[in-house]
Amino acid sequence: MQKQQKGFANVIAVLVIIAVFATGYFLIYQKVDNLKTDESLPIEITDIDTSNWKTYINPVHNYSFKYPQSKDFRVDDEDPSGEGYAAPGEFGSYLWKINGSSYPIFEINVLSTPEWTTVGTVYGDAGALEGGFKDGGIEGVAKLSREVNLQEENFSTRQVGEIEEFHFYNGIGYGFAVTEAFNFGFNTAHKGGSGGKVVEGKKFFVYVTNGKDIYSIEFPDQPLEKQIFSTFKFTVPTSGMPNLSARETLIKFFSLLNAKQYNEAIKYYGGDYEVLQDWNPDTNASDHVALFRNGCEMNGWNCLKIKNVLSEEKISGTEFKFVVQFVNDNGTLFKMGPCCGASEEEMPTKSDFAYIVSKVGNNFLVITTPVYTP
Repeated sequence: MQKQQKGFANVIAVLVIIAVFATGYFLIYQKVDNLKTDESLPIEITDIDTSNWKTYINPVHNYSFKYPQSKDFRVDDEDPSGEGYAAPGEFGSYLWKINGSSYPIFEINVLSTPEWTTVGTVYGDAGALEGGFKDGGIEGVAKLSREVNLQEENFSTRQVGEIEEFHFYNGIGYGFAVTEAFNFGFNTAHKGGSGGKVVEGKKFFVYVTNGKDIYSIEFPDQPLEKQIFSTFKFTVPTSGMPNLSARETLIKFFSLLNAKQYNEAIKYYGGDYEVLQDWNPDTNASDHVALFRNGCEMNGWNCLKIKNVLSEEKISGTEFKFVVQFVNDNGTLFKMGPCCGASEEEMPTKSDFAYIVSKVGNNFLVITTPVYTP
């Protein structure tokens, strides 16, 4: 009897083990199946080779972007009125995909220059745009646009995303994503603004500036269009970049250094040159371009693009303190490990670095030098 009970217990144990394995297999299978079919999961986007793409250069505003070298694409920059009132490209540029969407796949609109604006004046949008740019730079413009779109009540299912940073070839813009419809207004006191447009799917609206003109760039949330945006750049450097915020100035400074555009980068630098002069005694002390070139290419400065801005603190009426992370040219996070014989305990590896940006006159300037590694 005792032997029979023992045998019965063994059978029960085997059945329990089988049930556990069956349940585990079912759950794992369901998880894998969900991973294959759940459309809400993020899609990994890889870089697209642009080496053989065509380059469009706007003949009026000195910006450019690249697009696929194919007869399926065309760029329009003619006077939209068709009456010859404006030079080709004066109001913007539009990239079309033949037999594709009824809207351009990449659209650049000139919103404002020192001489004129395309933004409506009836509801005070032009004044709001100018004020937002003066007070908050191009990020301030993007915030006004988003606030107006959040106020729109005619589209109950529309979604408006958060403000994001959008990095292009030699600068940074600010914008947000929208579905269903977009409103062109900038005056938050007037709901409805100055008209709008239908949006197919999900679209990004990004605002950029060359320091004096304001542009909006529109493109769908698709890999190709995102890659086109990454190639956008201003082709003629400006003599200064007023109206950039402290944050924008810091990001712009390091983007220019990374692109080896030292003659432009020094316009955003307000620190001293003593260290560079000590490192390069044979270089003319007043040749700041050569000093920065040596600093980045010979002396050990890490002239990398900013990957993340971790914090921003206003420490005085004219100064901001930022903590940032940098990205290596291969896309990995920059880290500075121990040096000069120190151990990890004595000199822990760090990836967060503090920077001071100060307002000098009408412009913000970076005071802190790039990270140095021996």
